[in-house]
Amino acid sequence: MAGGETSWTGWPNAVARRTGPWVSVVVAAGLFALACPPYDWAWAAWAVPGLLLVPTRHLRAPVAFASGVLYAVVIGALITSWAPHAALIYFDANPLQARAFITAVHLVNPGLACGLLVCAYAVLHRRVAPAVRPLMGAWMWVASELLRVWSLGWRSSGTRSTSICRSSRSPTSAVCMPSRS
Repeated sequence: MAGGETSWTGWPNAVARRTGPWVSVVVAAGLFALACPPYDWAWAAWAVPGLLLVPTRHLRAPVAFASGVLYAVVIGALITSWAPHAALIYFDANPLQARAFITAVHLVNPGLACGLLVCAYAVLHRRVAPAVRPLMGAWMWVASELLRVWSLGWRSSGTRSTSICRSSRSPTSAVCMPSRS
């Protein structure tokens, strides 16, 4: 094919361009959930940053932010599937109210942090050399996790004692807890 033409033309290409990033976001969230208990398949988390950031890098900033929020809501729904039932009992709410409350929680945290991560990567990836992009994505991932933890109020859990960080062998999560010494 001459002049940058592709053999895949027409509506399948347009559909793939539009749905591909969204499918990748949902698959990334599913893999993240598999890396968490009760499955503990830590290997699954290694694909998550690439599946989340690379396919969404060409989206416009607001759409990239929305895809990050979708990622967070799907993770929340998969990891904390018990949460709507707990809210139902705790708040003596009906099932619709309980699900709406839990979805709102996931929209705020981790939704904002994940939305900002994907949006920032989509905006900044064009401004750095291709060789630097993986490192930039990794540090942006760390920053988004710190934002998420800070917004939950966990920032002071180890201020009066030595912190012990426990990793689940997963590149995307570590839990820091105060030591008992």
